[in-house]
Amino acid sequence: MSGRKRSADTSFGDLSSFLPSQFGKKAKPGEVNPQLDATRKKKVVKEEKVKVMGAQLPEPVYVFGQNMPKEKTLEEGEGGQAEYDDSVLDDPLQLPITHEVELKGHEGHVTALALDPKGSRLVTGGYDSVLKFWDFNAMDHRLQSFRTIEPEVDVVSVLNYSPTGDRIIMASNAPQAKVFDRDGSELVVFPKGYPYIRDMACTKGHVNHVTGAVFHPLKRDVAITSSLDCTIRIWNLESYREHKHIIKLKNAQGAVKSGVTAMGIDSQAKLIAACTQNGELHFYPMDGPYTKTSSRFNTAHQFGSETSSVRFSKDNIHLYTRGGDDTLKVWDIRKIEGGPLKVFEDLPNKYSETSVVESPSGELIATGTSVKGSQNDVGSLVFFSKSTLEQVKKIEVSTESVISILWHPELNQIFCGCSDRNVHVLYNPEKSKKGVMYCVSKHPKKVHAEDQQFAMNIQNPHALPLFKDQPSARRAREKARQDPVRSHRPDAPQIGPGAGGKLGSSLTASIMKDLVVKTEIKADPREALFKYHNDGEKSVWFQAYAKTQPTAIFRDVEEEEEEEKK
Repeated sequence: MSGRKRSADTSFGDLSSFLPSQFGKKAKPGEVNPQLDATRKKKVVKEEKVKVMGAQLPEPVYVFGQNMPKEKTLEEGEGGQAEYDDSVLDDPLQLPITHEVELKGHEGHVTALALDPKGSRLVTGGYDSVLKFWDFNAMDHRLQSFRTIEPEVDVVSVLNYSPTGDRIIMASNAPQAKVFDRDGSELVVFPKGYPYIRDMACTKGHVNHVTGAVFHPLKRDVAITSSLDCTIRIWNLESYREHKHIIKLKNAQGAVKSGVTAMGIDSQAKLIAACTQNGELHFYPMDGPYTKTSSRFNTAHQFGSETSSVRFSKDNIHLYTRGGDDTLKVWDIRKIEGGPLKVFEDLPNKYSETSVVESPSGELIATGTSVKGSQNDVGSLVFFSKSTLEQVKKIEVSTESVISILWHPELNQIFCGCSDRNVHVLYNPEKSKKGVMYCVSKHPKKVHAEDQQFAMNIQNPHALPLFKDQPSARRAREKARQDPVRSHRPDAPQIGPGAGGKLGSSLTASIMKDLVVKTEIKADPREALFKYHNDGEKSVWFQAYAKTQPTAIFRDVEEEEEEEKK
C-alpha cells in the first residue's frame, strides 16, 4: 500500500490539453449571441393618429386565416425591417444603452421601481393598483412576472427595498404606508391618523397621501415616511402602532404648513432632505432635534409645483432635486444658502413620481422627460456630467413619458418605468452583467410526456360507507347543535305578518298584542258547550237534527237499591 501512494502533485503531462476545462457550449472569440443581438435598441417612432372629423379611424378588423397581420420578430421593427438606433453605438461614455428589452404586464403608468441589493428581483407598481414581482434567475425569454398582488390602493408611487433585501416598503396615494416581505406577503400596515385634529403630533399616523417611504440605511427596524399632511414620521417596525418621532414642516415664517412632496436620506443616515409644495428645501438631522431645520432654502423650486424626487449623491456632498417646474437642480450640501450649483432647464415633467438617479460610478446624473402633447415629442433619458455639470447624452426611450428610473450598481442596467405601461430595460452585453441578460437567452423548459398530467377518475375505496370513519364526539356535538329538535332550540322570532298563531315582530304587532285581549282563551270549555243546551229535555246543537234525536231511556236507581237491600 505504501508503495502505491499517489503524490498530490501528480502531473498529466501532455494529456492535460485533451481534458475539458469547462462544461457546456464554448463561445468562439468574437461570436455574438443571437438572442442578445436581437435585443439591440431600436429607434423610437411615434405613430401618427389620423383623425377624420375629430374622430379617430377604427382599427382594422382581421379575419383568422385570411388577412392576419404578420408577427414581427425581435429583429424586425415597425416596418418589417430592422430599425436599430445606431446613435447609441457611438458612445465614448460606455453607457449601458446599446440593447433594450421591455417588461410588459401592467395596465397603467409604471411609476415605482425597486431592485434588491443583489439585483435578482424587481418589484414594479403604478396606476393599475398592483405590484408585480420579477425574478431574473427564474424567467425565460418570455419575460413574465411570477407574482402579482393587489395592495388595495389606487396609485403606487414609491417602492424601496431594505438594505438587507428581505423587505419592501410602499408609499401610495393612501395615508398608510405598507411593508411587504420578499415574496409579497403583507407584514406591516402603518396606522392612519385622525384628520380632524389640528396638531399632527397628536395623531398616530399620516392623514394624507404618503409621498415618500424609505428604510433606515443602518438600522434594520426603522423606517421614514413623508406625507402631504406636512409631516415626516420616523417609525419603529417592532412597535409600529404609533410613530416614534415626528417632524412638522412649516414655511419660513413658521405659520403656514406646507405638504411634503419628496423626501430623501443620505447613505450615512445623518440628514433628511425634503421639498415642500411651497418650493422650499428643508434639511433635518436624522437623530434630532426635529423642531428646527439644520439648513433650508426657501426658493428651491417654483411655488406651487410638486418636486418629484430628492436624491443624495454617493459621496453625500451633493443633492439632486427634480422639480415640477421642468428643472433639475444640483446642490452642494455644505453651502445650501448659496443656491444651486447648476440648474438644468427644459426638462418636461408632468408626473409627481419622476425620479433622478446617479450612475454607479457617481460620475453621471440621469433623469427622464415627459411628453406634453407635442406630436413629435417622445419620452427621453437625459444624462449629465457631475464634474462639468453639462448635458452629455440624450436618448429616446419610449413614445410616452419616462417616469421612474433605476440604475442598479451591481447589474449596470437602467430600468425605466414609462407611461406606455411597460418597463424598458437598457443594457450593454459587454458592460452589464446578470439581470435581464439571463432571461433573454433562456428558452422555456421543454415539457416531456412523463411530466404531463392527465385528468383521470380516481376511485377512492375509503369514500364508501363501509370504510367511512365514525364521526368524533366533537363532530357529533356540532351536528346535534344544528338539529333544532335535538338541541331544543327556541323558536326564532316571527318576521313579517303573524302566522301559525304567532304575532309578527313589527311595532304595530307588539302594540296590538297588549291592547287586544282574546277572551276565548280564558273561557271554560265546559261552559261553552252548555251554551247550546236547552232548558227542556232535548239538547239540540243544530235545528237540522231536531226531529231525529233519540228518546233517552234512563235506569231507575231506586228500584235497584231496594232489591239489593233484600
